[in-house]
Amino acid sequence: MSVTLRHHGLVTKKTVTVPVIPDREPLMNEHEVAARLGVRVGLLREWRYLDSKGSRSRGPKYLKLGRLVRYRQSEIDRYIDECSRI
Repeated sequence: MSVTLRHHGLVTKKTVTVPVIPDREPLMNEHEVAARLGVRVGLLREWRYLDSKGSRSRGPKYLKLGRLVRYRQSEIDRYIDECSRI
């Protein structure tokens, strides 16, 4: 994966190797999830805010890793299945 770093006006591109943990599924960020669900990133953030206030769950389950918010692919698939009406 290529990453662009900006520091005091200098731009540096670095290639970063991300280790893959074999027994773990990859995590998605909120931008990837928003694109997959066809919603705005702001709506995901609103759902998370409402979840934190104790109201009924509105969006897919998520993980907090420090300040980062990540979603498991399986949780996104489950959320889509739960929302499907047949």
